[in-house]
Amino acid sequence: MQPQMAGSHFLLIRPLKSCSRFPEGLRVRLLALRCFAVTQFLAVSSASAQDPATVGQFSPVTTWPYKAVHANLLPTGKVLWWPSFANGDNPTLWDPSTNTNTAVTRTGANIFCSGFAFLPNGQLLVAGGHINTWKGLPNAYL
Repeated sequence: MQPQMAGSHFLLIRPLKSCSRFPEGLRVRLLALRCFAVTQFLAVSSASAQDPATVGQFSPVTTWPYKAVHANLLPTGKVLWWPSFANGDNPTLWDPSTNTNTAVTRTGANIFCSGFAFLPNGQLLVAGGHINTWKGLPNAYL
């Protein structure tokens, strides 16, 4: 077996052969058994998971003041979201239990295109934002 040059990398060429230790018939039966087990699991779990209070449900599309681009599920169960580009300094709090949006205090900067992460104490850290193409803000917010 000779290594062959491909671009700047060496390729090792070797013939393909089956590495299976099982006869073909046994492999087919094992695959059929796995498929049967998966379908039984899906049938049982889907039959017991139909309560919308447990699994949620879809609803008609609602109209919001802006298109939500960034969204974060807060520990309170509410969602803090904000829109894109020129509307980025419009953080809004959505309450799913009442399906209401409430404007929150603006940051004074466009937080579109920011990064965000939850801190160990549950606070949301929002870092950066949008000034213009390929230029971000050196700001951070809690």
